Amino acid sequence: AHLAGGKIVASGRVLGAQDGKPLAGAQIEIWRADARGNRAETTYGVVTADGDGRYFAVINGAAPRLYYRVSHKGYVTKLAQLQVSGGQRSVTVMRDDAGVTRAAFEMKLSPRNALAAGESELTAL
Repeated sequence: AHLAGGKIVASGRVLGAQDGKPLAGAQIEIWRADARGNRAETTYGVVTADGDGRYFAVINGAAPRLYYRVSHKGYVTKLAQLQVSGGQRSVTVMRDDAGVTRAAFEMKLSPRNALAAGESELTAL
């Protein structure tokens, strides 16, 4: 399966893992990749979370995978991979009548000092 159609709309929120508060100003880098994980350079985009930690991005073209790199000053940067074919429990993927695929999820970042306590930098959605 692919994130099919002419457009992928990615949205969600970035929150602090310990307190659940929105991380305004978080940077979300999103790019498409093929089935082997090779990056399609023309699909790279960066968005900034708003005051409520929400983000919204539109990516043109179909893809079997999307990658996200989410960062915020003072927090551990996380890399996440979204695959339509997998049963990812924390992601909502829908396709509307116009052929637009919508993917939404929340990402929680831990303060940098939490990494020493065993936090992982790679997140499976």
